[in-house]
Amino acid sequence: MFGKNRQERWSSFPRTLFLCCHKAVRPSLSAVITLILVLTIAATAASRTNARRRGSAVSLTAADLVALKQRCGAAEPLEESLQLIRQHAFSSRRSRAGGILAFEENSLFIYALADMSGGGDPKGAGNTRHIRRFFLLKPSTVVVEDLVHAPGTERSIRWLLRSASEPKIESRRMHVVEANTEIIAESLLPANASLKTNSRSGRNNRPAEYRVEVAAKQASDQARFLHVFDLGGAAGGEARIRSTVTKGDKQTKLTVAALGRVFRLTLPYEGSSAGKIEVVAADGKTLLPSRLLPSGVMPHGPEGTRLLERWDAPYRGERLPGWDVGQPCSHLVKAVEDETFRPGRAIVLGCGSGTNAIYLAGKGFEVTAVDVAPSALVIAAEKARKAGVKVNWVVADVVALPKFEPFDLIFDRGCYHHICQYNSSGYVETLRRLAHPSTRALILAGSPADGGQGGPPRVKEETIRNDFSKLFEFEWLRDIRFDTRNAGANGPSAWSIHLRRKNE
Repeated sequence: MFGKNRQERWSSFPRTLFLCCHKAVRPSLSAVITLILVLTIAATAASRTNARRRGSAVSLTAADLVALKQRCGAAEPLEESLQLIRQHAFSSRRSRAGGILAFEENSLFIYALADMSGGGDPKGAGNTRHIRRFFLLKPSTVVVEDLVHAPGTERSIRWLLRSASEPKIESRRMHVVEANTEIIAESLLPANASLKTNSRSGRNNRPAEYRVEVAAKQASDQARFLHVFDLGGAAGGEARIRSTVTKGDKQTKLTVAALGRVFRLTLPYEGSSAGKIEVVAADGKTLLPSRLLPSGVMPHGPEGTRLLERWDAPYRGERLPGWDVGQPCSHLVKAVEDETFRPGRAIVLGCGSGTNAIYLAGKGFEVTAVDVAPSALVIAAEKARKAGVKVNWVVADVVALPKFEPFDLIFDRGCYHHICQYNSSGYVETLRRLAHPSTRALILAGSPADGGQGGPPRVKEETIRNDFSKLFEFEWLRDIRFDTRNAGANGPSAWSIHLRRKNE
């Protein structure tokens, strides 16, 4: 028995042990259960030991890259873009290829962030943490960043590019042809990585698979991979793109020049944090000013992108939109000054150019401010810098926010009355996740009291009470008017809704 190889010894061990027990004495039920537990623990330990020795690997397939370029490379967004990104950018046989944390598409790029971590025992080798950032810089350039933490691994973490044809490697550049498409890729990080090729023979009538393997030269349980792909490179393997990378203390800056455009990406080392993007033409004309990437899944598809443009465009003009009056909301100011709301953690929904968020930060609140319009937050960040206050600016859809710890105060001037027209349950669910018992919310929404035409959407009292009564107590529901830029003018009729989260 002990002269056999390890696999044979292990496979014969349970049978041998059973025969020994059977010949000696009939085992009790508790003894059998104990034996099963011992064998299970031993098998699990052996599996984890082998996993640590093999190390961890993350991968991408050349066929998936080609599919995304062919389906999503056009300027006009597709209805199914998110589904295609989920399928081709985040597919994985080694993990649950989990939730997409952020997504945005427009005529210049697609951006997605996903948690591809595997499951398993939190203390085991299967507890690999894997975050992937994916950019399709339209029409045909792809940037992929993988941040991997594999506790307990004894080898370098590997990154794999899988292909159906044999790849070629020259220094840190890869060249492969997939589905009649030339792919030229550059491995930018880790800086000390080694690249090699290998292949696996096909089984069960499957074709052979080729792989480029990228690994840091020193073993570590953490790795950061950054790759840039030119899909459809010129014949002969000449890349049509140029990329440079600069590493800082907290972020990496990547510049990619491709097909008459220059994309400047800021990638934070904290994988789930939002980065920034800027796009300029080759002649220096700004196509997209530097702004935050989203922290949640944005409205998408043709209708979703039109909605985003509707809210973002007013902040790209010379004057702010009419609803942005340029001064803190008088109803919020009064509630802070009379100590109805005291300093704590606050979130501002639909913050626009940030006036109310900056006011709260100046009064000692720890403020997070959310808006679906990236251009609004560019203005807001500059105003906060000049005011000398700190605000956590977040680009996201209010009904698809990232995970936050609950807040003490929720403020909304003019967001609810839009969302309740098509997704009131989604808005209420957002408030539920943002609130702890005793959280206060102050919501200002349009009212039909003056019977006016135009202006903000009007919400009936019955609708308000139906939406919030289950989760919140009403501290007040008052008739007010919205502030205007002209202090002497009456704004549209509105509701002031003060809510307190019920104890559950």
